[in-house]
Amino acid sequence: MTVYTKIFTPSRYPLIIKEMESARHIGATGISISIPTLGVMESAMLRTLIEFTNNYHEFMWIVNVGHSPTSVLVDALEIFQGKAIVNFSTMEKKRLSEVLPIIKDTGANLVIQVLDETGIPDTTSAKIAISERCLNTIERLQISPHHVIIDPLTPSLTASPTSIASTLQYMQWLKKAGLRSIAWATNVSIGMQNRENINAAYVSTLVAFGIDIVVVDPDERRTIQAFHSAVNQF
Repeated sequence: MTVYTKIFTPSRYPLIIKEMESARHIGATGISISIPTLGVMESAMLRTLIEFTNNYHEFMWIVNVGHSPTSVLVDALEIFQGKAIVNFSTMEKKRLSEVLPIIKDTGANLVIQVLDETGIPDTTSAKIAISERCLNTIERLQISPHHVIIDPLTPSLTASPTSIASTLQYMQWLKKAGLRSIAWATNVSIGMQNRENINAAYVSTLVAFGIDIVVVDPDERRTIQAFHSAVNQF
């Protein structure tokens, strides 16, 4: 489990540190954090973030960098001292060709979103098809699958009420393929009421289906309790 601290800026240091204390209290293993700017500004902000995270080696850091130039990622990994998971890629051929060699050279972990040039697949079979192509590329570059974590990209229930079934089927395939999975629990309830109850139920289901990393809001105590209960049960 990790904890989502949302947006990083130096002015948010007190809030981030407070949420890190919450992460320790609930037994979380890491922090997921996002950069609010793009391009050159993102590169400068990312360096500031990495300098901050280097003081907290006990956490695994998931850095959500977006679609920035690969030079931004290279610069950050050169100075990063901890255990990094970089949320930086999709299954688009061009994006994989840019990012995977960097992952191979640095040994970092990479989150890959299950979408390609045509967008997010609608069916489990379509997700598997583009994932197999992605896995073939990873194997061809002699990158350990252990360094890759797949994000199934479950949309909000308001956008696609049947999407969870496809996500869970896809996660079963990921397990058989030897790939790790990650999910942001709060995404499923965007635009809905009683979000924490929905997130709690979703987290329990994800754990039952073998999720490797689940990202939760540290303020959602019911969701966190559901996670721990599910872990103990399954």
